[in-house]
Amino acid sequence: MLKSMTGYGSGECVFEGGRIVVEVKSVNHRYMDISCKLPRRFSSMESQIRKTVSKRFSRGRFEVIVQSGFDIEENQGRGFELNLPLAQEYCSVLKELKDRLHLSEEISLSLFTDVRDIIVAKDIESNQEGEEKAFNEAFNNALNSLERMRESEGEILYKDLLERLNSVEKLIDSIRIRSPQVLVFYRDRLARRVKELGEVFEVDQQRLNQEIAFLAERSDITEESS
Repeated sequence: MLKSMTGYGSGECVFEGGRIVVEVKSVNHRYMDISCKLPRRFSSMESQIRKTVSKRFSRGRFEVIVQSGFDIEENQGRGFELNLPLAQEYCSVLKELKDRLHLSEEISLSLFTDVRDIIVAKDIESNQEGEEKAFNEAFNNALNSLERMRESEGEILYKDLLERLNSVEKLIDSIRIRSPQVLVFYRDRLARRVKELGEVFEVDQQRLNQEIAFLAERSDITEESS
């Protein structure tokens, strides 16, 4: 099956916590050339991407683009937790301060908001297995989509080539039919010119026959069309 070198495919997969979209573009190229545009979290998959593309296609220039979206876009993989021992110690100090200074003001939550390390950031275990599975599904869907488009484009090219070949064959048949007439046309034209010159100059009939034979040889297209 004839396949086009130009194509585009995309695949998308939604998983718990996010969404992954993979796009693959291809154009004609003498060798295999693969470029990847990946989020930093997917950089370790570049080698796998290159191997997969090389297995499915023999040559061409490919561009693989991976886009990922998450429920918490900017802080994916991060969260917050309370440093309860520090908060309790801070509250105890405030109570002691209140008692010793005989303060009537209540200890409120606002007094804790500016204290460092009471609320701290922590790493949240990401759904790495789900991410990887979603990526593989989206990537394979993109490659399948790309291949379908290349096959579809190839079918269009194949039909176009057949139409052009049919047109050429018709032209060849027409030329083959007309080629004997061309020889007669040139022979008659040469004879007319020789006759005109014969009224002024003496014509060597043997030389004239040689020229006609040479003209016939140059006008013969059977060797080129065989």
